[in-house]
Order: sequence, then structure tokens, then C-alpha cells
Amino acid sequence: MQIRFPGLLGQERICHHLAMEVKSQRLAHAYLLVGPKGSGRGHLALNLFMALNCEGRAQQPAPCLRCPSCLRAGKGQHENLIILAPPHGQASAQIKVEDLRESLRALAFPPLHGGTRLILIREAEQLNQASANALLKTLEEPPPHNLIILSVQETAGLLPTLISRCRRFNLQPLEADIMLTALKERGCNQPAARVALSGGALGQALELDPSQLQEALEYLLRQLGSIDTLSGWWELAEYLVGQFRGKERLDRQGLVGLLGLLGQHYRDQAVQHAHRPELALLPAMDTSHISMSQALNNFNQVRVCQNKLLANAQPELALTVLFDYLKNAPQDCLNV
Repeated sequence: MQIRFPGLLGQERICHHLAMEVKSQRLAHAYLLVGPKGSGRGHLALNLFMALNCEGRAQQPAPCLRCPSCLRAGKGQHENLIILAPPHGQASAQIKVEDLRESLRALAFPPLHGGTRLILIREAEQLNQASANALLKTLEEPPPHNLIILSVQETAGLLPTLISRCRRFNLQPLEADIMLTALKERGCNQPAARVALSGGALGQALELDPSQLQEALEYLLRQLGSIDTLSGWWELAEYLVGQFRGKERLDRQGLVGLLGLLGQHYRDQAVQHAHRPELALLPAMDTSHISMSQALNNFNQVRVCQNKLLANAQPELALTVLFDYLKNAPQDCLNV
């Protein structure tokens, strides 16, 4: 059986692994899909569900994408498909235990039409303590013909016991050439910049607004040029972190993405100094005030800060240290 995953680029290893599990009927009762926003976690879960419920799965490769079951699943209207997520427009809101229990009640009944039921929990890191414990109890005694998939950007907010009861797949960033081709086929403007700033996640690349990115970069550079005190750096760091802090957690991936914009700016400055403007990905900006050496050092320091943030460093402190470095770069970096 060859399972197609429409709308999902890359991830060949995961797709092959899941296809073999479906063919050998050795699916786990719960999966944990980990990857940045736009990496295809939702597409992967939905297409696995379609493969398990396709009406023609016994006669032809699944899913067929044409039968009533596949069509209903593609619209999110299948009777065996339950999707649970934080309230719309409130990404920082918790998934309440009442909502989780309402979804889990369906497990007391067999799936309709002899298929497989899927409960997909999007942004599962937003499960509060009570809802996480309720889900844990279900995972300890999973009913047959039911599948639970937890979809998260990172696992830091999940109970270790939940993680241990799921089969985990980490979705990998897409290669740049694959993303460039996909973006050009969709007629996206500034495809190279989108690739550079999306971290290998096609969904993020499609959602990026180059004009808004340019405004964000210009604002950040203005602040870096006008502030020259540690207290000022700290206030700027607090403001930026606040843009990504919800009621329950900090969107570290979003904050890292903003720094990626700054890092790309310094990279572009370096290639401009190297007389290779065709390699620049962002709109050209004046680079006369900074040397190639300083641009490269600044780029490296941005990367260091990004890694610290992903390793759960205190964000305001990490940003303050970065801003102070960018403003007060070592003198030997100022000329080449």
C-alpha cells in the first residue's frame, strides 16, 4: 500500500514509516507530532486519518481523495474526525478539561462505518494540568479502533508522562530548493526571502507578509540605532518578548523567527560587501556604516541568541545581551 499525503512536502521518512504501520496494522494508539508552525503536522494527521477511512482502501492505494469519506475528511466534516484546539483567536488560551472530556466521550462508542476514529489535539502544549491528567488516563487504557494525535510546536509544555505514551515523530525543515519551487508554483512574491525567514516550514512561508517583515526590521534597526543604555535594551527586550507572550506560555518559535529577520539582515549586509548582491534575500539597505567583519559577527551573535532562547534561556536577558553586543561590537570588527 502506498499512502499519499497531499499537501505535505518532504517528511519522506515519516510518511514511509506510517505507511508501513498501516500496511502491517501496527499503528500506535497515540502519536506526538512535533514541528514548527506550518511544518505540515495537520496535513500529516489528516491524511493518515483519510488513509484509514478511505472507502476504497481494500482495493486501491489509500487515500483515494475522491470517495465520500475522503471528501468529508478533507473538509473536516467526517463523523469519525474530532479536532480539539484552543479557542479560535486565542492561541494562548488553555484547552479546558471540560472540552477534552466532551471529545473523549466519543471513545465509549465504536467508530461509525467500521473505520478508525481520530481525535486530533492541535496545540496540545495548551492542555492545562486537569485536561492533561484526563488525557493521560485515557492513554493508559486506549479503546480499540481509536487514534489520538497530539500536535505541538515544542514539547516543553507537555507532561513527560504524556510524551512517553505517544509514538513521536519530529517533522524536519524542508530543503530550500523544495520550498522555492513550491512558492514559485503558488506565485508568491519574494520567495527567497520567505524561505530564509520561515525556518523550513512551508506553511509559515506562505503566510509571511514581506511588507510587514520589512516594517518590523526597520523598527528594530531604528531602536538599535537610538538606544545606548542597558536599561533601554532591557525595555526594548521586554516589549519584544511581550509581543510573543501569552497567558500561559511564551511563543519562543515566534521570537526566534523575529531574530531570524535581524540575522538575515546582517547576512545580506555581508554578501553586499562581498560584491554578491544577488545572494541578498531582503530589500537592499544602506550598509556603508558597517563592515563585513562586523556584519558576520553580528549574524553569529544573533544565532547564538536564537539557540539560547530555544534552550529556554530567560528571554529578556538573552535579548539584552544581544542588543548590547550589537551596539558595542568589538573595535577590531569595525574595519576590514
